[in-house]
Formats: sequence, structure tokens, C-alpha cells
Amino acid sequence: MGQPLMKWIKSLNITGVALDGNHESHRFKSGLLPAGSKLLRSENRGGGKWFCVFGVFWDPLSFVEEARRLWHPFDSLAHLPDYLITALHEQLSLSPMDLTKLRLTRLKHWQDLAKSLRQKDATMKEQLHPDVQGILKGKHLALLAHLVDEIQWPDAHLLHELCQGFRLVGPANKSGVFRAGLVVASQDECQLMRRAPEIREGILKRLESEPMAEYAQELCDITREEADDKGWLEGPFSPDEVSDRLGEWLPVRRFAVRQGAKLRPIDDLRENEVNSCFSSVEKVTLSAMDHVLWSANILVAYFRDRGAYRFTLSTGQVLSGKVHHAWSDAGAELRMSSLDLKSAYKQLPLSPLDHNKSVVCLRNPRSMALECYIMKTLPFGGAASVPSFLRCSSLIHALGCRLGLCWSNYFDDFPVISHSLCASSTMACMVGFLKLLGFDHAKEKLLPFDVKAEVLGVQVDLTGAPKGVIQVKNKDSRVAELLPVLEAACRDKKVIPAHLPSFVGKLQYADAQIWGRAGRLALHDVRALAHTSKVPVSLDPSGLAALNLLKERFMRGRPRTLLASRGELPFLMFTDGALEEGQAKLGLPPATIGGLLLWPGRSQRAEYFGCAVPETVLEMWRADGKSHVIGLVELYAVVVGIRTWKSYFEGRRLLTFVDNYAALDVAIKGSASVKQWRDLLLLLECPDETSPTLMWHARVPSKSNPSDGPSRGDTSLMESFNAKRVTPVCPVTQDAEFPAILWLGNSPGSQLVAAAHTEFQQPRPAACGGMWFIVTLSLCYPCVGRHVGLAYETSPRHRFEALVFADDIVQS
Repeated sequence: MGQPLMKWIKSLNITGVALDGNHESHRFKSGLLPAGSKLLRSENRGGGKWFCVFGVFWDPLSFVEEARRLWHPFDSLAHLPDYLITALHEQLSLSPMDLTKLRLTRLKHWQDLAKSLRQKDATMKEQLHPDVQGILKGKHLALLAHLVDEIQWPDAHLLHELCQGFRLVGPANKSGVFRAGLVVASQDECQLMRRAPEIREGILKRLESEPMAEYAQELCDITREEADDKGWLEGPFSPDEVSDRLGEWLPVRRFAVRQGAKLRPIDDLRENEVNSCFSSVEKVTLSAMDHVLWSANILVAYFRDRGAYRFTLSTGQVLSGKVHHAWSDAGAELRMSSLDLKSAYKQLPLSPLDHNKSVVCLRNPRSMALECYIMKTLPFGGAASVPSFLRCSSLIHALGCRLGLCWSNYFDDFPVISHSLCASSTMACMVGFLKLLGFDHAKEKLLPFDVKAEVLGVQVDLTGAPKGVIQVKNKDSRVAELLPVLEAACRDKKVIPAHLPSFVGKLQYADAQIWGRAGRLALHDVRALAHTSKVPVSLDPSGLAALNLLKERFMRGRPRTLLASRGELPFLMFTDGALEEGQAKLGLPPATIGGLLLWPGRSQRAEYFGCAVPETVLEMWRADGKSHVIGLVELYAVVVGIRTWKSYFEGRRLLTFVDNYAALDVAIKGSASVKQWRDLLLLLECPDETSPTLMWHARVPSKSNPSDGPSRGDTSLMESFNAKRVTPVCPVTQDAEFPAILWLGNSPGSQLVAAAHTEFQQPRPAACGGMWFIVTLSLCYPCVGRHVGLAYETSPRHRFEALVFADDIVQS
């Protein structure tokens, strides 16, 4: 997720600055810098003079003032690609007739281009490797190359790799399509092939000794058909024949996953270690359901409300206009369908350089002989196959949007939205477009546009679109298929790793569609298991809890509802956690949290909390020997804030601001590898939720965080927001009271008594204002008794220099 606000309010460039000692100390003789500025870059100009660039943090009030102006990134369309935003702009601004004409004009232009490039396409194919040529024989390569240039597609290497065949090993080229993210190979191609004899011997022995699977004959027949009829494989050969043809080679175990009545072959390139040789500097992102639902939200909202719109592209270009009256007159009568590429991975060629690393091997149940097939297409099971295929499907998606289609992309699925007035022309346009490029689609799966459509494993219901309502739920067939799987796993508290491909395959939409964190948390543990073992493996309590949550959602079957709107300013939630180990020696809570919730826009309503993390919770986090658990404290603050205020922003927009990178990362991902982190995330899930909060997590610098004060007991800034104090419930212990920290004035007398019996508080004095006191109240508050500590401070760094226990100053 992106960052709504820059961390610096401004930067300062200072030339000729003299430093006091080491320049890293940031101590400058010049008085030009605001306190707390951060050195970003420095350059020695000689003679003790430096050129320095400083970042100046927002102060908390300024940061909040700026944040109040922010729209939710969903409403600013920040998560949609520019080409889809452009398609939405054309959909809204043109009449149904003009939109149809525009699409036909562009498609006709591309058809004319294809005819003019026919000879060039034939020349390109003559230069291909014969195996690659056979797979790409129906693709119009010259047209694709021209369109890549026409739309200025960033993936400069795609067409070359398509024509050479995609590699399974080595570093992937940067596409410029996906987010930055590092995948590191554990070995290179040479290291792998030096070990090929050893790996090959082990896999072939296991194949010969293992019992036949129940689907073995069907899988063998499918594999033979892929070789004889479809040309995806070459064979069968014996192992010796493969050695004669390829030299050193690696076998690939082929198994299958049952998907309804269909058996899907999967080639295990993890077992033969080919996947360990793949590296990448990008992370694949799949946002199809977000894209399709938010596109529907935009169209429904503007079709209903009419008026002007204004969209901003990532380049800063603004697309604006007025909704054409023809759409408004017809109402928000949206329809949806989904186009599925046929045998998706098998439409793309494998590099001949990797034929020796992907030899499919399985035993023929009739002859019991080992049969080997040389792979010619992208294998389903290769780590490199995923980004390679998605680079191609992303290009198809972008070209379709350029044509004027409002659609999204999830692997080989292309959900598409259309108004009922132009549904027929939309269908003809996308089918003709794919035919022109040479990509096959599954004709039997392409259904007419309807108000209800099953896409990406869920059912999208647009029946209520004219009233501004969009609903999403798991499709009935998937519930019937998955519920027994979930019930068995929850009942047995274990899974068999060898069955996990089927299990994960059935749950593959859990973390990508409507389940959110619960799906990602539920699948985390099972995905991490070695999937070739047939010995049952027990699931830990957190994994079971996540699976039980999914089961509850399936059994209740409530759809999630999105209320279409043209956008509203979001709630703002700031949280902070503090961990000061020295305070425990003084009898003070070592871990404390704070939070601030601001209502949307210029509303004067605000609430805050400030409390300590219960000792039992802190001890639980430290049970495995960890001492510095600040990340958990910070995430705990987020969880407490969301649970405390969830009723306010359920079904609405929320921006959360966190100043800890680890907690922010986990909140965004919705999953974590460490059990304690996952346990906290599970506390955010509710099986009864029907109107999800549109939540966006972002970072606030610590120096700009208004919840920093409440997390340390300082509530002076809260008066600026007229914020009301609330007392949260600990989501772990369910205690209605936390240990509390209250800031007081200079005298321990009547003010202390007032603080104990009411919520009287005084602003924290300035650092030079002399002595002040802290009162810590035990869990038995308001029966304070002897549990009162007094402390004073002379330093602005929260360091206590004395602690006096005041026995019986306050009587309960």
C-alpha cells in the first residue's frame, strides 16, 4: 500500500556549514535547522565545510491538518492502473453509441495493422526454434510487438523472451509492471546441473517404489494426450533415451489435483530444485477483485449521481468530464461476465535451454514402465512460470483497456463489467480482440453478461446496483466443495502434506478475494509444510483458529456488502507503542500504547486512549526468550484501536497511521511468519462481518505522530483535538480495565486525590517548568489503595530520577 503523505514537511539544503566534530552527529553551529531535523545527504566541500540536505518532520498538529485533507486511496483510484482509469473515463464521458463506435474503430485499426504486418510476422516465426514455433504458431507476434510500442508498455524484454521461450532458472528481467520485491536463488544453474545425477537418481527411485495414486491412469492418459494431440510435450521416452537426447537432465514428478470433474496436472519443480535457481527483483501483485469491485463502485456511483468527475493518473495527468446523460437516464444497470484463457500456461513456450530441467516423469499403470516427456510449454508448478505468464496476461489486460474494456485480470481470468446498453458490443469486442492476437479462450466458460456472475471463485451480485448496492459472496459450489475440507482439517487438527496441493488449491481464493486476513493466516502454516510427505502433520493453535474462522464464515454464508459512493473523507486513526524497560525497575509499566481517532473532514469529534500493556500479555510475548518486543507492542496498539472503534467505521473508509515499520508491514500483509504476530492479527477477524471497513495502512514518522503522547501518558495535545478519553478492553485478556498512566501537575496533594477519583488531568508542563508527577494505577482501579507511585522528572527524555511510593495518600 502506498504512502498518502510525505514524511517531510520540507527539505533544507544548506551549503558551507561548519560541523562540530563528526558530521553524523547532526550538531551544527548554524541555527538554521528546526529541532529534530534529519540529515539525508551530505557532501564534503573541503575546508571543514559541508553541503547538507535535511528533512524537516511535520509536527503532529501540522501532520494531522494535512491528513484531514486526504481522500482514501480507493477514492483517488491510486490502486488502479492508469489504463483502467482511462477506460473508466471513456465509459463515463461517452454515450453508449459513441463508446461502441470508439471500440470498433480501434479494433478495426488493429485488424488493418495485423494485415499489413502479416509478412513480418511470418518472417519472425521462421527465425524461432522449432519447438517454440510450434507453441506460438497462432500468435500474431508482429502485431504484439507493434502494440507494445504503441501503448508504451514498460516491459521491454517481454516480446524477446516470448520468442525465445521463457526460462525457468536464473534472474528474471525487470518488467516494470510489478512492485519491487526480492526473490533470491539459493543456487545457480551450474550448481544445480552438477548435482543432476544425484537428484535424478533419487526422484526416479521414489517414482518406481511408490504405490500408484488412484488417479494414475487418468493422469497418464492426459499426459499422453498432451504429447500426441496438443504438442505440449514430446514423448514418451525411457530414461536412457532422454539421456541420449539431452545429456544431463532433471526429472519432474507429475501429480494431479481434482478440480470438480477435471483433473489438473501439476509438475513439481520444487522437488527437483529447479525453483531454487530462480531469482527476481519484483514481487507479483494480484489485485483483480479490488480492481473489478472498485471499477463497479465508480460506475455505479456516477451512473446514479451524474455530475462531474475528476480522475488523476499516476503521471499527474487529470482526466475530467461529466457523466453522459444517456447513462444516467438508463440508471446503473451494470452487468458482469468473465473470460478465461484456455490452457493458459500451455499457450506460452518454454526456452529450449530448459528442456533438460523439466522432463515430466510418471509410471504407466498398465505397463508399469517409467515414461518420460520433454516439456515444451510453461510448466504448471514452476516458480518462474508465474511471473512469466502474468507479464503476458498483464499486457493483454492493458491492451483490452486501451480498446475500451472495463476489465481486470487474475492469472488467466478476465472479469469484465459493462452497462446493459452495450453488453453485446462489449462481448463481441473482447472476443474479437483475443482472436486477433491469437490467444485462445475457453468458449464453454464464457457466459452472457448478467446481474449475477461467478468470477474468481466468488459470486458478484449487481442486482442492487441501481440502488447503489454491490454484494459479494462465496459461490455455492465452492462452499459445498470447501466446507467438508475445512471441517475435516478442524476436526482432525492435522493435514497430510502430500494432499496439500489439493487443499491449498481448494482454498486458493481465501487470501485473494473476500476473506482478507483470515484466508492468508489460515493458509500460512499449511503452505509452509513440505508437501511430499504422506505422514499427517498437526496444526498449531493459531492455524486451527484461522481455519475455524473460515469455517464459520462458510457456514453462515453472509455476503459482504459494498455501498457505492463517489467518495467520502476517511476516518483517521493514529496509534503508537512504547517499550521502556527501565520503567519496570521503578514500578511503572514497561510497555504502553496510545491511540487517537479523528472523525472525517472538519468534524470536531475525536477520541483517544492511553494505557499500559497488561503484564500477562507482555510475559506471553516474551515466553520464548525475546525481550525487545516493540513491534508486537506497536501492532497491539493497532489491534486495540481497530477493535475499540470498529463500530464507528464499519463499512466506511479508514486511514491508519503507524510509526513502526515492522507493525506496518504485518498490518498491510495481513499475515506473518511469527506466531505471536499472527495471533494478534486474528483478533481483527470477525465471522459476522458483512460490511468490511475500507482500510488503508500508512506510516507516520514518530516525531509527527499525535498518539505518541497518549502512549506515554501525555495528553496535552489531545486538548487541541477536543478529544474524549475512552477506556479500551484488552483483546487478549478481555479485561475491561488496563493499567493506566495519568500525567499530573506539580503538587501531589489535592490534585492527586482528584486524579484518583475522577479523570482530572493537567497538561504536561514545558521541559523547563520544573518538577511534575506521574500516578500509576493498578488493575484494581478505582480501588487504588496503596498502589500509587509518585515520580518526578527534570529531563525532557522521560527519564525518572526519583520514585517515592506514597502509602495511603489516596484511600479507596
